[in-house]
Amino acid sequence: GSYFMRGAGMSALNMLAIPFYLAIAMYLASEDKLILERPYKLLSAAGVALGAGILFAIYISSSKIISEKASFIDRNINLILSVLFLVLAIIGVVRYVS
Repeated sequence: GSYFMRGAGMSALNMLAIPFYLAIAMYLASEDKLILERPYKLLSAAGVALGAGILFAIYISSSKIISEKASFIDRNINLILSVLFLVLAIIGVVRYVS
């Protein structure tokens, strides 16, 4: 499809934003720094909308490059995941031992 639809599809696949916002909200709530009053909620919503718009623009402008790199990931996904889980295992062992 068009570059816009490619960018929109790729950003829809990016689910890392949900755990990020949950982690930030939990941290702020635990530190009693989460303010749930009207101007702060509006500013937060405006910031999220602006950030999403900028992210869409980046995806749109770089969707051709990303789609070319996707073939590299398709060929090497097993190696990439193996290295990722090896790093996570090492971090887990180091944290468990110390």
